[in-house]
Amino acid sequence: MVNYEFDLNSMPNELKLLLLILRSESDSNQALRSLKNASNIDWNYFIELAQHHRVYPVIYEYLKSIESDLVPERVRSKLHDLYTRNLFQMLSLSGELILISNMFRVNRIRWLVLKGPVLAELLYGDISLRTSKDLDIIISHTDIDNVRAALEQAGYVQQDETGSSAFTRLKEHHLTFMHPQKRIQLEIHWRLNWSVWGEPSFDQMWERRDKIQFKGTSINVLSPEDLFFSLVTHGTRHGWFRLRWLYDMDRLVKKDLNWDKIIQIMNEYKMPYLGAQVLLLLFWMFNRPVSEKIALFKPNKKAYILAQMSAGLIQGKNVRRYTLWILNFTGKIAYVLDYFHPKPWDINTLPLPRMLKFLYIPLRPVLYVWRSYKRQRVTKEH
Repeated sequence: MVNYEFDLNSMPNELKLLLLILRSESDSNQALRSLKNASNIDWNYFIELAQHHRVYPVIYEYLKSIESDLVPERVRSKLHDLYTRNLFQMLSLSGELILISNMFRVNRIRWLVLKGPVLAELLYGDISLRTSKDLDIIISHTDIDNVRAALEQAGYVQQDETGSSAFTRLKEHHLTFMHPQKRIQLEIHWRLNWSVWGEPSFDQMWERRDKIQFKGTSINVLSPEDLFFSLVTHGTRHGWFRLRWLYDMDRLVKKDLNWDKIIQIMNEYKMPYLGAQVLLLLFWMFNRPVSEKIALFKPNKKAYILAQMSAGLIQGKNVRRYTLWILNFTGKIAYVLDYFHPKPWDINTLPLPRMLKFLYIPLRPVLYVWRSYKRQRVTKEH
């Protein structure tokens, strides 16, 4: 039997206040009571945490709705500035997404939105309440060259040093493009995650896709169940160290989801413990009534340990061996074998013909030392 208890008392007061405000949708009085006794709050650190966890739009919306004398004016002013800056960013990304939609339609490229302002609209009903630094889109791997050509024609510049080789398409899962004039970053994915995890194919996600109207344009999005899988695996990969990812899940699980389908997908890729992990975190951090949903994933000791690790990461603690813990047995084997494959930076350092690529295995330590030496020289010269 898994122990669902977790003690939040060891957290800094500023982080506890942040969590209480995020919980306020279900218990606004608790956050209000905490603010009325906030003499021991370091407001500079509170703002720093709100920025680090990328939840300052939601925090600002709450604070502007309560008595003004409970929060220093400089705190409100700083959060207002951050909120306004983010709003303009999200409006800019929204406009660019419409242009990309039209461009891909003309070029007959299939694509699905992963995050960005569309996710904010889906989960929050308001693009101003979620932050995003870029646009994330997933396509079929067969369309990578067509997408690259279309984006370059539109003024985008590829940021990654590699990306054209079949090796990169197998081992990596996205390319990054930047529009130098618009200063908009775009990530083009052909997988949701790294290659050591199994996941639905693009064609499967395309068949299950939903459509939404966004700013007067029809946009293809992941089905709610595929969105659950995508957000869970993304958040898990990063240890859930930002509360924004967890708050996204909090908004998603409140929707009318097909939990049988979700369990089927998570079981198919041997990841039910990841579903249990995030629901445990929602229970601990936001005090959400998700015990019945947790039971659906048949949580085990591994799910509990992972949730404990992520709780530590949320607090900024150093957690060892997290990556190995999140992988299933097959994933661990693939993760270890991955060390024996050449990496894109190895190929950039010493390009070898196909028949000699086996030499990257013994040469990898040498190439690492050479890259370190070059970095040190550049640092000294500057």
